[in-house]
Amino acid sequence: IPRLVGEAAAFGGTNVEPSVRSCFETVRLAPTISEGAFIDWVKKEPQSIVWLAVMHRLVASENTKHASKCNVCKMFPIVGLRYRCLSCFNLDLCQNCFFSQRIAKKHKLKHPMQEYSGKTTSSDDARDFAKMLRNKLRSSRRQLAYLPIDVAEEGVPLTCPPAKVTNAATEQLNADTAQMTAHLAKLTAQHGGTAAERMESVQSPLQIINQVDL
Repeated sequence: IPRLVGEAAAFGGTNVEPSVRSCFETVRLAPTISEGAFIDWVKKEPQSIVWLAVMHRLVASENTKHASKCNVCKMFPIVGLRYRCLSCFNLDLCQNCFFSQRIAKKHKLKHPMQEYSGKTTSSDDARDFAKMLRNKLRSSRRQLAYLPIDVAEEGVPLTCPPAKVTNAATEQLNADTAQMTAHLAKLTAQHGGTAAERMESVQSPLQIINQVDL
């Protein structure tokens, strides 16, 4: 999907090997990975599939109504995704204002934000208030909300045993095609001459028609 919309570079490129390596590094590059370890890796929202989690939250919050008002467009209640600033006190944005980078009061675009796709609880409010106080008291380094995929160094290629692809419905057709190809190659070799000479002897339909006496 990212490649179809021209955003493959933002999600780690089109090479799948760095993503596979990132997944198997959680189990020290073992030949297999358990279902639980794979789910734990997916929950970290790897860069290559972070769009999948975002799309899920967009769909899940499509009809969600939050008991809060957007500080920019004054939408109440906020429908869809809700974004709470972790630096400004009691400042919420709807998804339209957040995506269009609209601001209000002393809010800045560099402020950390908390996204909610569902309704918040009292524990969520207490946790966000603690984060806001911590951000007020000390400057914290911004952390990525997803697991980055290192595409600069792929390392030793991760390979799997080769598998022979067979299809009973087309197996005979493939064998006949290979036999005909070998026969044509043999006839071409018997005809002699270089490839350039053989190309010169080829005539277009127009050249053949011009040689016909009317």
